[in-house]
Amino acid sequence: MKPNLTILALFFFGICLAQEPGDKNTSAEFEIEENEKAAARDAAVKLVEDFFVAFHKKDTAAMREFAHRDVVMRSVAVDTAGNNTVTTASYSEFLKSMTSIPESAKFEERLHSFAVHASGELASVLTPYSMYINEELKHCGVNSFQLVKVGEEWKILYLIDTRRSEGCEEFEARERSGGETKQVLDKAPDFDNQ
Repeated sequence: MKPNLTILALFFFGICLAQEPGDKNTSAEFEIEENEKAAARDAAVKLVEDFFVAFHKKDTAAMREFAHRDVVMRSVAVDTAGNNTVTTASYSEFLKSMTSIPESAKFEERLHSFAVHASGELASVLTPYSMYINEELKHCGVNSFQLVKVGEEWKILYLIDTRRSEGCEEFEARERSGGETKQVLDKAPDFDNQ
């Protein structure tokens, strides 16, 4: 009988050694967690895509629904002296300015890709873009959306973009050659080499 108890004790001791402290996720739980993260990333991208659909239609009611009540908007540009400038805009003023765009003006902000990170109630979405007005490339840059989960919905809490007018053709060509557009990336692209 004693040899059986010894074997049984060694068996349980081996099981205890095989488990890492604090590692409580089974493979099924890990898979569920990964599926939830993928669903969160997909929902974040959908919000940004829907925002731009509404933007192009000048649908300010829809755009208001996509934003958190405390949304902040900023833009980074380079002034004539070569210095970075940061401007802040009220989301309400931004929406009001949308209604003043003439019907004859056609504008399109073309998104080239998405870099998405989502964790719990926060998500970050980076989208390199090119802005066309009446079919003419006017400027390019990168949008950074910071999203927060309110209930079951993502809302835009913070939106900052960069804008430049020089080198946009090369920027756009580089973005196009990077593969299929509207691609969800697991890691952020290197914007320093734009």
